[in-house]
This record gives sequence, C-alpha cells and structure tokens, in this order.
Amino acid sequence: MTDTGSVNPFQAPKQPTVGSAPFVGDSIRYDATPTKTDLNRALRSTSSIVFAIILLSLLLFLFISGLTQLVFLGLNSDIEALFLLFLFIFFLLAAWNVFFRITIAKKHLTSDPTALSHQAGELTNDGLLLKSQHRTYWQPLHGLVSCKHKNNQLILCNNVQGTGKLILPTRGFDKPGLAIRLLEFHANSNATALKAGNLDKRLLEPLTGPCMIGDRPTNAVEFSGVTRMSDLKTSPLGAVRKGGIIRFVIILLLCNVGLLALGSVWSSSVTFFSVAIVLFFDLYIILKVLRRIRKFSDPETPLLVTQGWVNEQEVVLLHNIAQSRLGWEDFQKIGINESCIWLQLHGKNLFVILPRHFFADDAQWQEAARIARLHILPK
Repeated sequence: MTDTGSVNPFQAPKQPTVGSAPFVGDSIRYDATPTKTDLNRALRSTSSIVFAIILLSLLLFLFISGLTQLVFLGLNSDIEALFLLFLFIFFLLAAWNVFFRITIAKKHLTSDPTALSHQAGELTNDGLLLKSQHRTYWQPLHGLVSCKHKNNQLILCNNVQGTGKLILPTRGFDKPGLAIRLLEFHANSNATALKAGNLDKRLLEPLTGPCMIGDRPTNAVEFSGVTRMSDLKTSPLGAVRKGGIIRFVIILLLCNVGLLALGSVWSSSVTFFSVAIVLFFDLYIILKVLRRIRKFSDPETPLLVTQGWVNEQEVVLLHNIAQSRLGWEDFQKIGINESCIWLQLHGKNLFVILPRHFFADDAQWQEAARIARLHILPK
C-alpha cells in the first residue's frame, strides 16, 4: 500500500512563495522637515559625479592639446578647427553636467519649492497621507512604482517617467524599518506588473477608490473628464512639446557634425566608420521618435482621466495613482482661454489642464474661470 502522505523523491522541489505585504497595525506616524542635506543625500550619486569628472578631465586634456597645436604648430585644415570648436562645446556640456550633479538639491528645489516644508501624517496598509501648510497629499500603495532607500532617505515615485519624486527622511517615521519594508514591497510588486504593461491603464480609468484627502466643500465647482492630445494644443504644453522636438533635432545635428569632424581629422578608414556610426545612430533615433509621434498624433488619443474640484481656497486633483489638495499658492502661473484653464506648477513641464469640457455646463465653467482669475498674479 502506498503512503499518500509520504514525500515523492522524484517530485520537483516546491518554489518559494511570494512573501505577503508587511502589516502595520493601526498606522505609522510621520513628522519631519527635510533639509538640503537630506535632498543631496537622496539625489546625489557619487559614481555618476566621478564619471562626469573623468569625462570632463578627458575633454579638457584633448581641448588643451588641440589648443596647443593651434597656437604653436598651426592647424592643417578647417576641419581640425571645427573639431576643436565642437570639442569645446562638449567640454562646456560636460562641465554643466558636473555642476548639475553637485548642486542637484538646488535644482530639485526649483521644480518643487515645497520639498523643504514640514510634513506630518501617517502610513497605513492602504497608503501614505501627508499634510503641509498648503497641501494635502495621499499616495495609495497600489500607485507606487518606485521606492529607493538611500542614505536614510526614502525616494518615492508613482510614474514611469520618474518625475515628481517625494523625498522623505526615514527619521520622520516612528517605525522606520516597518515603513521601509511596506513601501518597498508595494513598489516592487507594482514595478513588476508595470513591466508587463498593466499599470498604465489606471491612468485612463475613473477613480476606483474613495477620496482620502477630505470632503468636497459645498461651494466647490466639480470637474471630471479625459484629457486628450487635442487639449494640449490649447495650453502652453503644446509649445513645450514642440520645443522639446526642436531641441532634440538641434542636439542630434550637433552630435552628427561633431562625430563627422572627428572622423575627418583621423584616417579615412576611421572616417568611414564614423559616418556609418552616425547614420546608424540617426536611423535608430529617428525611428524611435517617429514611433512616439505616431502614437500621439491622433488628437483623440486619451492621456489621463482626472476629476476633482476647485474653490477660492484650493484645487483638488483625484487620480488612481495619487490624490492632491493644493492651495493656489502652489501654482507658479495660471492661465485662462476659451478652451481651458491651465495651472503651471513649479517646473517647466508640470501643468494641470482643466479643459472646458470637464465641467457639467457653461455656468460651472464660468464659475471655475472666475475663481481662477482671482489668483492670476499681476505682471
């Protein structure tokens, strides 16, 4: 008789099961005021700074060598002079890159001046609630896609572009170890699903959870709708997008001329390979850009589902990946036209767009526009 409870020696070993999320109990309290030192510890990368300095030193050596040849020996052709010019341009770009990496905290503050504000709140099994002077923020755990623990700092992000990083000193949590494990678990789980292409769909779905940042005031004007590509043209984002394409083309041309000048200085065989590399690089980049432009060329392409409300004190934005309650002080610029209300956060490409079709009727649109005009700063 066979013992069904015995272990089969020919059976494949069981795979380890995926661990479950840590359980925090009631909540983990958070209360801290970040400093510039905290931002530098979170954002600086020593290895990238060292690499940038090595590249800068190499370019400086090549430039000084070429300049010495120009002064004492003279150049053999205009191509060599052109190569020296582009070498100097690349040196300046590398120097700017080193400066940017060293002063990264200052750069971060230009895009998020509230990064040093005092914040208090709590972390639960559902998400992280934070409150500062003019802002209330709710980050659901299912919306995180990145959580890095570096130099006693937590860097949280809920979008694939890596923008809008939330930096929290771990000293702010009353249970930092548990908080780190909980946030890292959900971020890693969501990132795994993101690789399968399952997370972006949430941006195109109506809000599936409750509002976690407070009730809507009775005097607020509600809005909801789908932002489409055609809506970008009615706001400054359309010009920003065109400017990005123009800058890309200029950089591509500069790289091409620089590489061709480099190949012309050297032997003919090197010139051939330089041209081949340039053409291959051009083809790859152009195909990649065309694919992206084609993807967003249809004006009806949906980009984001948004809902919320505005009143004279605040703007509330509700998404599946995050919820924000912002004071009008958080916006750098405010604009109104016949098609939309646009609000620019601190940062060149960070806009909130409220198209006219987001509002239930013309009376609601006119009231929202009136409220926005109250907060337009005089020039």
